[in-house]
Amino acid sequence: MKILRILSLALVVLNSVAFLLFAAKPNVDKQLLSMTTTAVLLLLLFLGSFVAGFFLFSRLKFRAFVPAAICFVGLPLGVLFALQAGHSFRSWYFQKHLPRYQEVVRLIEAGEIKRRSADSYAVDLPPQYADLALVTWVRTNSERAIIVEFITGGGFPVRHSG
Repeated sequence: MKILRILSLALVVLNSVAFLLFAAKPNVDKQLLSMTTTAVLLLLLFLGSFVAGFFLFSRLKFRAFVPAAICFVGLPLGVLFALQAGHSFRSWYFQKHLPRYQEVVRLIEAGEIKRRSADSYAVDLPPQYADLALVTWVRTNSERAIIVEFITGGGFPVRHSG
């Protein structure tokens, strides 16, 4: 039973790490990883530890449900913590690189960075700025003001961050 408790705690931490990776820099692959780990943990670990608790209840009493309680409490709290920590990381990263984002906007306004083609909104950032965004879009609004969008992450379905 001690092994099941340790396994439950370790897998709850693993699930939190998977969600933290997705929340810090979202993309479809990391989203799939985090959703898969959660599904596997819910189906196998939580249900398995709950069933094991029923079988061991007569001998261990309520201690038999400790692994199930770890899963029941740890999975949602781990996901909430990871999502909050990932959001904090993205905010910190943006603030740290804000001067570089502003420099890219200045280069676009000066015409030094151009669209890929006349009918495209996408621009290719110079190599020294390529780490800032997955895709950068430039367009103008009705007042002819330039709008620059940095798409820094994405997920399914249609979940973008920037």
